[in-house]
Amino acid sequence: MTGAHVAGHSSSTLMAATTSTELISERLRNQNLIRSTQKDPADVVAALGAMQSQDYPAAKWGIGLRSPASHDGAVEQAFNDGRILRTHVLRPTWHFVAAADIRWLLALSGPRVHAANAYYYKQSGLTAKVLARSCAMISRSLEGRESRRARNWRLPCGAPRSRLRA
Repeated sequence: MTGAHVAGHSSSTLMAATTSTELISERLRNQNLIRSTQKDPADVVAALGAMQSQDYPAAKWGIGLRSPASHDGAVEQAFNDGRILRTHVLRPTWHFVAAADIRWLLALSGPRVHAANAYYYKQSGLTAKVLARSCAMISRSLEGRESRRARNWRLPCGAPRSRLRA
C-alpha cells in the first residue's frame, strides 16, 4: 500500500492511526471540523468540493462549523453574492458548490446526471426545444443585470443538451 493517497495522506499515515480516537480525530480533521483554517464560507465549500445542502439551514450550519470566524450572515452573504451556489450538480440532491468550481463540476457530472434523468425529462415533456425556450426567457429577464448570480445562470443555458430529445 505504499504510495497510496487518501485525502492527501499516505497510507502509512493512515495505518499509523490505529486507535479509535486517532481515527476519529483524523476523520474530523479531514472534514475540516477541527483545526480548520478556513475563514471564508466560499473557501470552506471549495475545500470540500461540494457539500450536501438538502436542508438549507443545516447546510449553512455545516459551513459555519468549518469556518469558526464566520456567522450565519457571512454564509448567507456568500450565497447571495453568488460565491456559493446551490445546485443539483452531482445528482438530484441539492449541493453547495463554489462558484469558481461550477463549470468543471458540470462538465464532469453533467452527462451522468442527464443520463440518469432522461426518463424524467421524457415524462415531463422537457425537450431540447422547451429547454432552449426556457433559457431564452430567463436570459432575457436577466439582461442588464451583472450580478454574479445572473452570470452563473447563463452557464446551464449554454450546456450541452445531448441527453434531451428534440
